[in-house]
Amino acid sequence: MADYLEAKYTKNNLYKLYKLRVERGDYEGALGIIKKMQDNSVEKPIVYLLFAKTYYELKLFKKAIYYWFKYLTVCEEEDRCLAYNGLGACYYNMQYNVWYTVWRGCCESGGHMNMKDDIAAGLT
Repeated sequence: MADYLEAKYTKNNLYKLYKLRVERGDYEGALGIIKKMQDNSVEKPIVYLLFAKTYYELKLFKKAIYYWFKYLTVCEEEDRCLAYNGLGACYYNMQYNVWYTVWRGCCESGGHMNMKDDIAAGLT
């Protein structure tokens, strides 16, 4: 019984520490806490969800997408909308970054673009 209480206590402390790191904007530190949570057998849905949210905040959208898909494989059916929303946000932001890069390049080149530039940017 003492081992169970010790493990539960540790999991709760790790989650509180994770929340503190996120509140301070220390997302890299939060990733380290999530890895410790994973090592302490915290349930997979929680770990995948936290990884996805944290990578999203770091603007590492491909990694966030990976964990949103992993979350979809283990989450409850009623939680799937959260994952689909996260996936949509990641894909939207990835597309936005491509368009912003093209727009910035267009502005720097005097505002002229042609179809060749669109193809090179992967927009067609």
